[in-house]
Amino acid sequence: MLCNNDRGPKGPRLRAGVMALALFVAPAQTSVQQYLDAWRTASGVPGVTVGIVTKDGRVQGFASGESDTATHRKMEPTDLMLAGSTGKTLFAAVALQLIDSGKLELDAPISKYLGTRPWFSRLPNAKDVTVRQLMTHTSGIIRYEFNDKFTTDLRANPGKVWTPEEQIAYLFDTAAPFAAGQGWDYSDTNYIVLGLIVEQITGAKYYDLIRERLLTPFKLPGLVPSTSRTIPGLVQGYVGPGDPILPVWGSGNPRREFLYVEDAAEVALTFASGALGSVSLNMVQRAPGRSCRLIGEAGTLEWDAA
Repeated sequence: MLCNNDRGPKGPRLRAGVMALALFVAPAQTSVQQYLDAWRTASGVPGVTVGIVTKDGRVQGFASGESDTATHRKMEPTDLMLAGSTGKTLFAAVALQLIDSGKLELDAPISKYLGTRPWFSRLPNAKDVTVRQLMTHTSGIIRYEFNDKFTTDLRANPGKVWTPEEQIAYLFDTAAPFAAGQGWDYSDTNYIVLGLIVEQITGAKYYDLIRERLLTPFKLPGLVPSTSRTIPGLVQGYVGPGDPILPVWGSGNPRREFLYVEDAAEVALTFASGALGSVSLNMVQRAPGRSCRLIGEAGTLEWDAA
């Protein structure tokens, strides 16, 4: 499920992307549409789409609400939205391919690959972290984007595009909240470090690897990298005034000054953290025939594979 979230100051921070597990098997169309409409109303998001693929491979798309609250454009099932961290599955898939081929070791310390970088020793838990711990968010390397200095720098220069090294530098010389392998904390930084490793091993850009190894062979043209402020067809996105990363762009309405309200942060935070644009239909078409449970504020819709 993809949505263009409009969040209030007390609600959970939901960057445009997946807000619930994708649906794989469809009940009656009216049930899906009714549930989606009720969920959207209860959640307060302007618009939402969902893609469903049945066991026989038939794909259906549903939409509810608006893709732009200023023009009141109706949300369509084929609308393109940022898919958030679901893109990490593609980045992880490339890493697993390299592990399978013997080019990357799952339980090797990351120092094997990055230990010669001049900044490496300044990374929290640097000498103890393994590749597996990066991929499972058990490294103790937390999210740099909630660092106060980063949010200050982002507001001061929303057009800046950070390099991966500049991103992780916000965590240099800081204490990890737990020893490597002794806790869990979801963090984009893990996949940024993983991305540096993969690019060093292959000598190629991560997005190029995803295109060559996954998008092209599996025929997924509806997935595009979120690396530009002018992604063709990307619908308007929203966050509420309480969002910690929302830049201050003067007296104008930031939701209309940029194509996507989080695009300054989104372009800055891409790399291997998973930023992709997607149509929800494309995200489910390769995983048919599973039971599904969709849980939201409007209730629960559950069914088994047909």
